Amino acid sequence: KLSADLHQLSIRHLAVAARDIVVFGCQFRGPEDETPPLIGFHRRGDAPVIVPAPDMTQSSLRNYIGSVTVDKSGGIVAASAPKGGLVTYWDVAGRRYLGTSELSDGCGLAPTHRSANFLLTSGEGWLATAEANGRMARQLSSFHWDNHAILVR
Repeated sequence: KLSADLHQLSIRHLAVAARDIVVFGCQFRGPEDETPPLIGFHRRGDAPVIVPAPDMTQSSLRNYIGSVTVDKSGGIVAASAPKGGLVTYWDVAGRRYLGTSELSDGCGLAPTHRSANFLLTSGEGWLATAEANGRMARQLSSFHWDNHAILVR
């Protein structure tokens, strides 16, 4: 259930997952000691559901989701929290947390051609691929990435 202070929550990014479920990431502009859930799911005709990450991860998000994207299957979402240096992964059907990858200033996300696999980019120059369980392979590039990435098919 949403508390009254969530009027300070704003949607920052959207992605459409399987079964026309819209996944959204939010920013909270309230007191810093409050850490409300920032990942939401919505399907036409249903009420939106905003779900928390586990406690330690939730506070590490630093009240800001910079980007969300859906994997190739449409069943898993990645959500970046560049201020916290994290990318979180979520099961769309179960609306549940799956894991986290640590990536300093990581914000850009895109699906890859494999299910449960994502491309991650960082403002510090990291380029990575990661799985929904948090396993990640990364390399430093000569580029510094902004908060957007897309898959070109």
